Amino acid sequence: MFELYNDIIESCREAGLIKNYKFNKVLQMVNNKGALLAVKEIIRLEEDVEALQELIESGREDLSVEALVLNDKYKDQFTDEDRMLAKEKLAIYKRKKEIVEEVQE
Repeated sequence: MFELYNDIIESCREAGLIKNYKFNKVLQMVNNKGALLAVKEIIRLEEDVEALQELIESGREDLSVEALVLNDKYKDQFTDEDRMLAKEKLAIYKRKKEIVEEVQE
């Protein structure tokens, strides 16, 4: 699980450099709850997640915790339900981006 923690920290660092966005909420959850529990909670959040939207708008959804859930490296740590939720969440936010782009055209 230490590897998951490190990957989350690195993703937040890299994402912050790209978008100059602070991923404090994600980091706080990881530090308070542990990487695995925090990720499981994040993928279940139903309210809009600004950090995920920022990453998708930047074309860097690969830095999201949802992408980590879908990474084969962590397949033993997450359930099929976790992977389904992460995949659905990414799809929803990608669709939101497409809708915004269509409206702007």
